[in-house]
Amino acid sequence: MADYYTHFSFVVDVKNREQADGLKKMLTQAKNEELNEETLYTPWSCETKDDLTSFWFHSDDCGQVDLIVDILAKWQEDFNYDQPICFEWANTCSKPKLDAFGGGSVLIYKGEAHYTNTFDWLTKKKAELGIVD
Repeated sequence: MADYYTHFSFVVDVKNREQADGLKKMLTQAKNEELNEETLYTPWSCETKDDLTSFWFHSDDCGQVDLIVDILAKWQEDFNYDQPICFEWANTCSKPKLDAFGGGSVLIYKGEAHYTNTFDWLTKKKAELGIVD
């Protein structure tokens, strides 16, 4: 049996205490909603500097990209954060399996998320080059 992983690691710098407190509250709420009797941990983490000027998001196993993106997009809107947030992720597997590897990236700006992934890029590039499978 194979294990599947989603890994990411990125930092979000905040501008002021209100933004920092807001993001911390939203992250705490999301983690609390994820935890239940069957789940003793969440598959992603967020660490902060003592002064809450930056938040380091990372995953050890199966980071929930969509959840993190939703939180950050909402936070951008609610706290008028006008800087883009960008990150990439890798999808990997513990065994060599077909279609088990890939990844993607996202740009979150003004509360909107713009995604791409390796499969879509390859599909578009093959079409541009006239390659037919």
